[in-house]
Amino acid sequence: MAQAGRDSFELVDLCAVSVPICSCFDREPLQPCETTSDLVGSIRSATLGLSSCLPGTAIRTSPGAGSMSSKTGLTLYTAGTPNGWKASILLEELGIPYRVHAIAMAKNEQKEPWFIKINPNGRIPAIVDHDEGDLPVFESGAIMIYLAEKHGKCLPTNTRSKAEVISWLMFQMGGLGPMQGQAAHFVRFAPEQIEYGIKRYTNETKRLYGVIEKALSDGRQWLAAGEYTIADIANFSWMYVHQMAGITLDDLPHVQAWMKRIEERPAVRRGIDVPEPFDKAAMQDPKKAALQVLLTAEQRMTLTGASSIPKMFASRSCTCKKALPGS
Repeated sequence: MAQAGRDSFELVDLCAVSVPICSCFDREPLQPCETTSDLVGSIRSATLGLSSCLPGTAIRTSPGAGSMSSKTGLTLYTAGTPNGWKASILLEELGIPYRVHAIAMAKNEQKEPWFIKINPNGRIPAIVDHDEGDLPVFESGAIMIYLAEKHGKCLPTNTRSKAEVISWLMFQMGGLGPMQGQAAHFVRFAPEQIEYGIKRYTNETKRLYGVIEKALSDGRQWLAAGEYTIADIANFSWMYVHQMAGITLDDLPHVQAWMKRIEERPAVRRGIDVPEPFDKAAMQDPKKAALQVLLTAEQRMTLTGASSIPKMFASRSCTCKKALPGS
């Protein structure tokens, strides 16, 4: 299970912290930036139905990777996204201890030199295996294969079965993930309505969901090799937030049943709550859904100020602006 010890986290009351107000995506902070602590509670209570404080949220306080050589075990560098969940769910399924370093994407921490040494592409998730000479592994699919092979779980060793699992993993890596990510962008976050982009990516995402529905319609319980594997974890992690891309599961009964089986696994629930709890109920409301995905831990405090709302949050698709108090 994830460890949040003194060397990696400090539990603090976020309501006592003043932070810059900026974009939550993988880009430079938007200008002008402001600071406020009052906005934290108001955004949460008005849009996510949370209490005004949320004490006990984990904030990373350790230095970057400078002390890696003194550690043992494994460190996961991640954020609360589908790709991040792929790694954390698998780690929970494996039942091995690991540290969590929550990457502050709102501050472009993933672009800092110390992290680029771990992942030259500057993206989450990434891991460092301290028991293998501080070996860095990046790209979520590569992390899953590495961990599953090393620990002998969630990936068959039989050549035929392994090939089947990896095929479905690559289906997610090369198809479902990128297409659904683009669909979510055009549906929720694009600064202007572009019907071509919306239709292109939502239709392709629906088609890919249909591929999984057809595969499951033959009576199988899991996607590949007749057992629960990294293929199920990878595809589930993205489909878990299907509402963000404007996708419904109404006509996909086999997908619904498969996702229910996965979601009921205790390790999956724990993995989704890394590096902080995820409110699935908020996904039913478009305004709350956008904020829930965007605002994780520190990022919940860095969406926008009432006097400086970025264009991306004022578009037709993303109605976050209306959710802010006083707007």
